[in-house]
Amino acid sequence: GMKIPKKEIMSALEDCGITYGIDEAAIDDIAGNGAQDTMITIARGRQQETGKDGWYEFLFDSEAGKHPKLNEDGSVNYKNVKWFEIVRKGQKIAIYHKAEPGMPGCRVTGEKYDGKAGKEIPPVKGHGFSIAPDGVTYVADIDGRVVYKDGMLEVTSVLVLEKDTRTAGNINFNGSVYIRSSIGEGTVVKAAGDIIADGFIESAQLEAGGDIILKEGTNAGGRGLLKAGGNVMGKFFENATIEAVGSVKANYCLNSNIVAGRNIIISGRYGMITGGNAYAGRKIESYNIGDADGTATLLSIGKPNNFATRLKNVEDRMKAVDRELHMLNNIYDEFVEKMKPEERNVNPVYLKVEDAIYTKNKEMSELKKVREQIISTEELYEHGKVVVNGTIYSGTSVYIKGVRWDAGTARNINIRKNGDSISVYRN
Repeated sequence: GMKIPKKEIMSALEDCGITYGIDEAAIDDIAGNGAQDTMITIARGRQQETGKDGWYEFLFDSEAGKHPKLNEDGSVNYKNVKWFEIVRKGQKIAIYHKAEPGMPGCRVTGEKYDGKAGKEIPPVKGHGFSIAPDGVTYVADIDGRVVYKDGMLEVTSVLVLEKDTRTAGNINFNGSVYIRSSIGEGTVVKAAGDIIADGFIESAQLEAGGDIILKEGTNAGGRGLLKAGGNVMGKFFENATIEAVGSVKANYCLNSNIVAGRNIIISGRYGMITGGNAYAGRKIESYNIGDADGTATLLSIGKPNNFATRLKNVEDRMKAVDRELHMLNNIYDEFVEKMKPEERNVNPVYLKVEDAIYTKNKEMSELKKVREQIISTEELYEHGKVVVNGTIYSGTSVYIKGVRWDAGTARNINIRKNGDSISVYRN
């Protein structure tokens, strides 16, 4: 409770060499009201701060297509979604902002000590772009589609068609294809990448190494085919045949034959699968299945018949790519050993070998992902199910790993295999 004159406290601080962060308000309180039983802080240093880590600023919509908007009824708005972005050769697509130095700290004696700098992150990997001389600006090498996915930045060729495909003839393109119009009857469109269509699809044949995205939908008249190495998505599918290594997603599906390696998801409270056959490796989910008229609808869940073949094909390809990489790396090492950097960097054969190594490494990386996906989904096949969020009608049959269940009209259920029989649970 004793009052200590401010002058004495300040003198004691000076004797101890304490010059920074002095809390004069606390000292005035001690001088005016006296010290209490608790410790009172009268000088405080400044803690060092770690600087901001390096980060990338993408000059395009890197989230394009990743989060489709939902309508009020829960269906997906496929039309008013920005699925991708096109850039021009020479266009800036990303800037790296270097890590910042940390804020220095200061002790109560006035002694300063350095803050910790933020962490730099490695250059973005990918293809179809160059890094400018400043070392931080990324520039597109070609006109094409720009995508940032799984830590990879890629600018890939894209073919943009403005008019009805009936006037363009059949298409086979080593990249992605973006069709701004309808796709006419009998048209064949094949793409190594994705196929994205703004207009209505008639009985056409679409084959993509990546995804197929239909902003409208298709009535294929029982003759069309949509085949994708990724997912197939569209507003609706009528009288169509669909094959997807990944998933099939729509707002309704009528009298179609669907095969999906993973899931079939029909969105919204008006979503339905009516007529035809629907096969999925893991899950089929829809609001309604079948209809009140008892239209025959067949659903199947389970491991694909070609599961083992797919796995073997992927592993065989991995072995072949590994052999090719081994040969290319040997050639690369010979160039490094025999030529100076300034010589080999202008040698066309060396540049082709370097590009081939990049391409093969990328292919190997993709093959490993596919192999892991195939193996990891094997367990998922053991827990396959059909989820009905509205009504399933009589006339619908469900097969799960070879066991059949014929539906009676029911609401809000999920259907699973339990031992040698099918069990039905409430959602």
